[in-house]
Amino acid sequence: MAFDIRAFRYATLLLAAACSVWAGPGNTAVTVMTQNMDAGTDLGFALAYINSATPTVGIDLTYQEVQKSNFAGRAAILAQEIKAANPDLVSLQEVTVWSTGPSATDQTPVADQLKLLSDALTAVGADYSVVSILPLTAIALPMSNGTYLGFLDRNVILARYGLHTSNVRANPFAHSLSIPTSLGDIPVPDGWIAVDVTLGGSTFTLVGTHLVSPIPGHPEVDQLQAAQAQELVTLVGGLGRVVVAGDFNSNATHTPPERTQSVAIMLGAGFTDTWPAVNHGNPGYTWPLYLEDPPAAHPNGPFERIDFIFERGLSIQSVDRLGWKAPHASDHAGVVAALTF
Repeated sequence: MAFDIRAFRYATLLLAAACSVWAGPGNTAVTVMTQNMDAGTDLGFALAYINSATPTVGIDLTYQEVQKSNFAGRAAILAQEIKAANPDLVSLQEVTVWSTGPSATDQTPVADQLKLLSDALTAVGADYSVVSILPLTAIALPMSNGTYLGFLDRNVILARYGLHTSNVRANPFAHSLSIPTSLGDIPVPDGWIAVDVTLGGSTFTLVGTHLVSPIPGHPEVDQLQAAQAQELVTLVGGLGRVVVAGDFNSNATHTPPERTQSVAIMLGAGFTDTWPAVNHGNPGYTWPLYLEDPPAAHPNGPFERIDFIFERGLSIQSVDRLGWKAPHASDHAGVVAALTF
């Protein structure tokens, strides 16, 4: 066969182009997931009774609700979802520890959601490590039998084992809610975790967060949440590639009940809301998959999208919801985004 110089040149050009696409910018892939694990209660009972003559009744009812929450079963479902989606990084919210004891300072854990999820991930062969844990609300309140019910809220970031992470930092927001009660003021901080992630020689910053939940009739809490969103914008202001993943408690459609400005603040800072960018016409509601206080199936399914993955400086390949069909791992659906940079 005669040597065809034109064919050789054409093949060489194709090979060079393929190598350029493979190695060039925009082709390092990363998958990020966010999931609110559900603390097992919305604390409605506790808040309803806290300033009454019988505050312990609300704590009793909260404990009964927590006991029915099936933390281990829900962790097992979530572990299967994480294994199937195979994200590189997972931003978790409401990763709680519930405990009881004879005093506020002498407590024994009865449910640790991070340990339950870690054990469940190991059981299904999904290998993840904890990058950072941010402790938030930490309270213990008396029940009517004289014992105390303890509650610790946490944000957590998990990473696929072997992923290179660095420069981990975490802090509560400077703007935080404090609830005045007959038992004293109860601080309810929210916060963020940031970590630099290096893949294929390129780096981006992941921020996991949970913003304060609005309280009907209290517009000052909406303003507080907006201040938290502005803190996030300031935090990443000088950074290039950034992904912010979490429960914003701010409805994407800017309609009640989570009618707040936080989503608009993120968009105004140059972030892209990944869901509508690739899921045109699909509202992608993430909450509530079921109701609490007391636990009940939601009659109409979810009606708000309050769980977000925002990006700046990356490219969006796909965005999906996880766990929005029963059996549910949480009252929130998870969101998973495949990105490139």
